[in-house]
Amino acid sequence: AVGTDTDAGGVHLLQHKVQRGPDDSSMLQVKKKQDWVWGKRAPKHSALIIIDMQNDFINGSLTVTGGDTIIPTINSLAHLEGWDLVIYTMDYHPNTHLSFAANSPFNKTPFEFVNVSYDTQGRVCGQEYVEMYQQSANPNCTEGDIETTFSQQLWPVHCVQDTWGQKFDDRILEGMPQGAAVVKKGHSTIADSYGAFENNLVFLSGADLDGNALEIASESSLYQLLQVAGVKTVYVTGLALDYCVKYTSLQALDLGFDTVLVEDATKPVSPSGGEEALEILKEAGVHFVEASEVPKFR
Repeated sequence: AVGTDTDAGGVHLLQHKVQRGPDDSSMLQVKKKQDWVWGKRAPKHSALIIIDMQNDFINGSLTVTGGDTIIPTINSLAHLEGWDLVIYTMDYHPNTHLSFAANSPFNKTPFEFVNVSYDTQGRVCGQEYVEMYQQSANPNCTEGDIETTFSQQLWPVHCVQDTWGQKFDDRILEGMPQGAAVVKKGHSTIADSYGAFENNLVFLSGADLDGNALEIASESSLYQLLQVAGVKTVYVTGLALDYCVKYTSLQALDLGFDTVLVEDATKPVSPSGGEEALEILKEAGVHFVEASEVPKFR
């Protein structure tokens, strides 16, 4: 039902081939549950970013409680007329991804943390990593070689490339509007990527990158995509609030976009994590709205 027109820099422009006439069942579901969307338009110069509505996060190996309940709201937002761009992100991990506890050389279990260091070339430091990551690991990092160190949380195996868990939930696919863009993230083996603009290595290092340097270091071309579309404001939704939604919002803000979190179109991994994320985002300057308020921001 979906054809790929363009595939460059981790961005796929999709043409949805499902005819969306008045009898379409997914649209009828949207109308029944989200009446506020009919006859309304999206705010000007704005994009909708829908984060990681994938099977593994909906009812798979890393299920976010209540994640399925926001699907009708997200589909309603996606079908507002007037968005400059509607973007769906997805985790797209290789099976050797460093964030998987199963790949840790330190016998860690899911949800534990490890400190990871990277050298000036972006290689992960440590002899322990050489067997799996070979030339992408530096077994002999000295203190002078280390560019950045941060704490990496380890996860159950999830969203592995070309598996059921990596695919979008069928209800999300049914609600995807024509001309939507898909941005894949987390496809580097040695660096996780919570944010849709920059992977954790770039974002958490605090590197002062811009222009071509930032484009080269980043995993996707999302920033350029938004720039070309003339977007000034991004509305962020999806999973999970305390991780990828939070990081994407903070990165969008750092890159100069007015950033709005749609509170009733996201869910956290944990309630406490969600509350902390809201505090961090509010302090950073992210605006909060309910989905039904979005068309009013014109």
